[in-house]
Amino acid sequence: MRFHHLRVTAFGPYAGSEVVDFDELNDAGIFLLTGPTGAGKTSILDAICFALYGVVPGTREVRSLRSHHAAPGVRPEVELEVTLGHRRLRVVRSPEWRRPKKRGEGETRENAAARLVELTDGTERLVSSRIQEVGHELGLLLGMSSEQFRQVVLLPQGEFQTFLCATSDERQAVLQKLFQTHRFARIEEWVRAHSRDLGSRATTAEKRVCQLLGTVANRAGQPLPQPLADDRLGDVAELARRWLGNVVGRSDELLHEARRAEREAQSVAELADEAEREAVRGASALRRRREAEARLTALEETAGQVAEGQAALAAHDRAVQVRPFLHPLTELDESRDRAADEVTAALRRLREAGQPELAAPTDGVGAGHRTRCEELRREVSDRLARLRALLPREHALDETEAELAAARRELAGLREVAERTELRHRELPAERQQVTDELAGARGVAAALDTLRTARATLAARAEAAVALPAARERHTTLVDEVRQARDRVTEAREHHLDLVERRLTGMAAELAGQLADGEPCQVCGATEHPHKARPSADAVTQEEQEVARTAVARLRHAQQAVEDHLDEAARALEPLERLADALSPEEAARRSAEAEEAVAAAEAAAAALPALEARERELEAEGRELAELLDRALARVAKLEVDVRVLEATAATSRLDIADAAGAHPTVAAAIAALEQRASLLDRALAALEEHDLCDRAAADALARAQAAAEQQGFGSVTEAAAALLTEETEAELRAATATREEQRSAALAVLADDEVRRVAELDEIDVAAARAALEEARASWRRWCVKVASAEEAQAAVTVLVVELDDALAEWEPLRAEHSVADGMNRLVRGLGTDNQLQMRLSSYVLATRLDQVLEAANERLGHMRDQRYSLRREGRARGGARAGLGLELLDDWTGEARAPSTLSGGETFVVSLALALGLADVVQQESGGLRVDTLFIDEGFGMLDAETLDDVMDRIDALRAGGRTVGVVSHVTELRGRIPTQLHVTRTRTGSSVAVRTLIA
Repeated sequence: MRFHHLRVTAFGPYAGSEVVDFDELNDAGIFLLTGPTGAGKTSILDAICFALYGVVPGTREVRSLRSHHAAPGVRPEVELEVTLGHRRLRVVRSPEWRRPKKRGEGETRENAAARLVELTDGTERLVSSRIQEVGHELGLLLGMSSEQFRQVVLLPQGEFQTFLCATSDERQAVLQKLFQTHRFARIEEWVRAHSRDLGSRATTAEKRVCQLLGTVANRAGQPLPQPLADDRLGDVAELARRWLGNVVGRSDELLHEARRAEREAQSVAELADEAEREAVRGASALRRRREAEARLTALEETAGQVAEGQAALAAHDRAVQVRPFLHPLTELDESRDRAADEVTAALRRLREAGQPELAAPTDGVGAGHRTRCEELRREVSDRLARLRALLPREHALDETEAELAAARRELAGLREVAERTELRHRELPAERQQVTDELAGARGVAAALDTLRTARATLAARAEAAVALPAARERHTTLVDEVRQARDRVTEAREHHLDLVERRLTGMAAELAGQLADGEPCQVCGATEHPHKARPSADAVTQEEQEVARTAVARLRHAQQAVEDHLDEAARALEPLERLADALSPEEAARRSAEAEEAVAAAEAAAAALPALEARERELEAEGRELAELLDRALARVAKLEVDVRVLEATAATSRLDIADAAGAHPTVAAAIAALEQRASLLDRALAALEEHDLCDRAAADALARAQAAAEQQGFGSVTEAAAALLTEETEAELRAATATREEQRSAALAVLADDEVRRVAELDEIDVAAARAALEEARASWRRWCVKVASAEEAQAAVTVLVVELDDALAEWEPLRAEHSVADGMNRLVRGLGTDNQLQMRLSSYVLATRLDQVLEAANERLGHMRDQRYSLRREGRARGGARAGLGLELLDDWTGEARAPSTLSGGETFVVSLALALGLADVVQQESGGLRVDTLFIDEGFGMLDAETLDDVMDRIDALRAGGRTVGVVSHVTELRGRIPTQLHVTRTRTGSSVAVRTLIA
């Protein structure tokens, strides 16, 4: 992999297009990428990573890559020419960004884009212009992920110092990403899940067996034997089946006895049922005879009332013939009354509307009311015609008054605008001078922003260390106590275990004697007779008790080791905190940090306010010119409006007098017209009501004559007499129903007295049905009780039969699951680094990562061996540790003292040297792991400032050796001393409008 050409546009701090010619840098072999902090050195590396992978290192989003200094509408873009294997390619990428809309205001989103072109003998061939295809093609050629690319090519030195001093957990997370060993962790999880699943299924099956045994005992009413009643079962299948055989036999006996007793009770109940039915039939016949006799007596008593009802029905039948002539009379009378009410209401509304001479009729509606209403209608029509002629002039007056009001409002507004404008024009010079003074002060404060930010970062780090230091010290002290307590617990458990072993050995003869059986040979002497067996003592120890004690010792040792690991980590964490806190108290460090934060905030606020103050200064100058022009225009408009107002006032006064004379008591001509139109409508309604009243009066007289003739024809003296004879529908229906019901009741009573059963009980006074029913209920209750017992016995027998089958199936399912779980649990403990089978006490994934880490340390030690003093070498901690993160600890072997040291005890310069060797070693191993793609260009980022001159010479010699075979090394640093050591330099310059890059070569 060799870089040739890089172009970035509107990317990161680069507002325009900046070009880096790597071919020129490749000729030098080593170059320095330098510039002030925040200028954009790392953005060059970000651009390379973005071009190849479409992502950038760190937590930044791709959508935030566009430069804030770039002009609106400029597309952010990265173009990189690179040789991968034997192919020279140009890749162009653009992140998602937002540009101004071409029409209207606002912004629109532009999607991310990518293009890959292959360059062959001066020709270009488009490989793909789709993001997914470009990423897939580059991924095949690179053979490594973006994380691996960062470690192999970019070498982020600060992260390797963190990796050097990290905990086993943190180091394992990094190595898993680089070497893609997640599959081994997935294997661990699968084995663990498989074991857990088998354990759950075996437990479920065992619980099912226990549940079935309990169900059988409950249904059969027989207790379980003690071995079957325990929560944890052993080999109980045969015992369970024998016990179930006894339960089934007893259930058959109980069922036979219950069925015999149930048949006897059924016979008794059938005899009692026949006796009860005979008693009920006799009692029913006796009750029917008594009811029939009482009904006939009641019918004789109501004979007179029935005769009166029949006479009323006859008169009703004659009146029905007259009823068609009566309905029109009622309707006509109601219509005439409604017409009279309408006339009265119309006259009342006219009086209320201003016609008091129209009095309400007291003895009927007459012709005089109609004549007066017609005269008033003609007068109203004449006056309406005169008022409608004046209506256009009133409308013109409204328009004149509206125009006058608008002119007055505009005049008042212009006078107010003129006053405000003149006042603002006098205030403006003082405000402009104040903005000028504020602008000068803000420029002075903003100039010191970089210095203040550096001081803030230093003090913030000290404050964090000072705050965390007490807790770290307290944790260290606590862990020291916990280690001492853990060691005491291990000692006590070990002594207890040894005591049990000694006691078991003492009673071993009794334990062996317990295994002897008559006729079986002794394992020691071979004899088949055992007349004097040894007896166990009261405090004899079993093998299970000894195993429990041994397991407790192992568990406590693991716990002790875990606490000691935590103590080591706490000690490593405490030392850098004490060094960084520099004996400052948390309060003093927080006070200094807060003061630095306030100073930076003030400087940042001043810098942020500069553009606004400059813009405000320009705005005030423009405002002064605009105010002068606005004041001249306002005064001219005020003079013209004053003349217009006077003319409109005179015109409106003349029209107002003429209209008031015509409208009279009404405010306007339109109001007067509306009042007269309402009165005309009321007069029209009154005339219509008078006409309707006359028509109804004539129709009522004709209908009365026809009704009178019909009544006389049916034998009635008058219309009123005929109407009174009519019955309501309810009364008529009741009378006819009463007559029919009386005849039906008489016939039914006579039929009951003629029935054979009724005649048989004519001589009896009472039959005791209750005694017969009580005997029946007692017999039936006895039968039901035996039926329930039979059903219960049948159900218990059927349930036991079914449960025997279910229990056989449950046992057949449980036994193989228990065996499979035993095997799976052993494999789970093996891959998780638990138990005695795993002598290293390491998880599978940790073992794989430990092998990779050994390769990295071997490559790193090779580079450390070429350093001038050859003092240190890296190695994994030799002690095996329990838990999931064992075997990934690092320590340094100091050849001067022969002692192993923790990486956190190194000085700053020593840490840089060891971290660089570790970074290069890890890069070599990752490169080999990812397919062996040759890397001809790599970058080393920062860390040189903490080296002394002698160590810097060693480091530069090792970096210079990396150029072997045509490799190019880029050193990223702003250390001044490196500028004299590396002639070829790529300078990044920072300005207020964005950064730029340029290649410079120093001539010795």
